[in-house]
Amino acid sequence: MKKLMLAMAMLMAALVMVGCGSKVDENKTPEQIKQEVAKMDAAEIQAVVADYQKAIEAKTADLKKEGEKLKGLSLSEMTGDKAKAIKDNMAGLTKSIDKLKANMAAYAEGLKK
Repeated sequence: MKKLMLAMAMLMAALVMVGCGSKVDENKTPEQIKQEVAKMDAAEIQAVVADYQKAIEAKTADLKKEGEKLKGLSLSEMTGDKAKAIKDNMAGLTKSIDKLKANMAAYAEGLKK
């Protein structure tokens, strides 16, 4: 059951990233973004920032859903594998959101220049 929940969480994360388009990449480094921004015009940068905002909103919605799942667990389930899987998924989503926000900020900084 634990492996199934983990596989479902990974699939959900993959689907979210596929739906976000190719411009959104939480694995880019600030240096990669700086190099990319240097070759872009303001409209292109704004489009990428908008894509990041959509990705952040989608992951935030997923995070809220996971929180609701956690709230719906019984007291005995809160100490079990089901709760752990939900918490692990929430931690992954939070980390992903933080990376996306940092990258979006790097693009926005490039837009200022």
